[in-house]
Amino acid sequence: MLLRKCHTAFAHAHLYRGDSLEIMRSMPENSVDTIITDPPYGLAFMSRAWDSFDSGFDFQKFMQRAANAMRRVLKPGGLLLAFGGTRMWHHLAMGIERAGFQIVDTIMWVYGSGFPKSIDVSKAIDKELGEKRKVTGVRHVRSPNKKYGDGQGTNLVTFETSPASVESKLWEGYGTALKPAWEPIVVALNPVDGNYAQNALTHGVAGLNIDECRVPTDGPSPSVARRAYGAPVASVGPSGWRTAARPKSYSEEHPGELKGRWPANLIHDGSKEVTRSFPRSKSTGGKGKATRQAAFSGPVYNDGWARNKVGRNAGGLGDDGSAARFFYCAKASRRERGDYNDVPTVKPIKLMRYLCRLTKTPARGIVLDPFAGSGTTGIAALLEGRRFIGIDSDPQAFRIAVRRFVDRFE
Repeated sequence: MLLRKCHTAFAHAHLYRGDSLEIMRSMPENSVDTIITDPPYGLAFMSRAWDSFDSGFDFQKFMQRAANAMRRVLKPGGLLLAFGGTRMWHHLAMGIERAGFQIVDTIMWVYGSGFPKSIDVSKAIDKELGEKRKVTGVRHVRSPNKKYGDGQGTNLVTFETSPASVESKLWEGYGTALKPAWEPIVVALNPVDGNYAQNALTHGVAGLNIDECRVPTDGPSPSVARRAYGAPVASVGPSGWRTAARPKSYSEEHPGELKGRWPANLIHDGSKEVTRSFPRSKSTGGKGKATRQAAFSGPVYNDGWARNKVGRNAGGLGDDGSAARFFYCAKASRRERGDYNDVPTVKPIKLMRYLCRLTKTPARGIVLDPFAGSGTTGIAALLEGRRFIGIDSDPQAFRIAVRRFVDRFE
């Protein structure tokens, strides 16, 4: 089913409802520039049928079939970015690789708001033994799903209990899972036609849009300062310079350095839980202490991306603070999702905009999402000036995607 144009923005977006493999078979070969998608994770998430597979290998076969179809419509040299779950990530990557893609990297999206899905071993033992535990308290926690508690996902009541048997006391405090705190994004390449230069000239696709995705530094180039303060001033033997003094070019700025740091393969949400895990680092060549530090409170950069605000050091970069100085992005808020949006795996628009920008070609090009869900990738693509094709078989998700597009662009 095609979403008809109801606004000029929709001239660049088509949404289809149906089987993604069948619809992709009807598309011309080599017709899309980038594929950014959030496919099933193979985890039977919330008992959803679309995420349930008999085994990990069945999930891998499913992803291989999907990747085969994706590779046919993707231009040579085009990139596939696919989200996955940490438990089945290897099957996702293997399915993509067996379809003929080259796995070139994996981006980590790290966040602090995951909800552990763990079994209390002590409670399970008492249940197995038929022992009744004594209630010792009541605890209010945030529910990961709005269907529980007060309907807003904020008032789930749990009862604290004490072990009822000798055996369960031995296992008090044991669980079966860690708290989820990151998701992998597999970066796969449809092999280039010839070399990158030839592929760019022939197909208009090659590489990553590095300069538009650099991390700003709020100061001089850190590479220049690092070379100036960290390099020897004279030759250090066979591996050093042949002259007695450091070459002048060593301290000169290289093209692109003032635009910011090279984008990393890690993105985080800026939460205290995440940033506390990174060490503090000092400015290169700085002699004083930062005069102000307000982590992740800086101005918006590149339509939604923010940076941390730091003080300037005398003679340094003004770049002290947490070593977590990467692009960051929080999970999608209820306001961003829409009150009517009950799709459980919605990604934040800012994150998807960054991925659309990172893979943008000079001609901007078409982004395909064969597992479009509630349409976040499409919204991000249009906001980045790209065209979009989205496919999803779920009628409810399709209706939500249509409504989100209308609400956003009409």
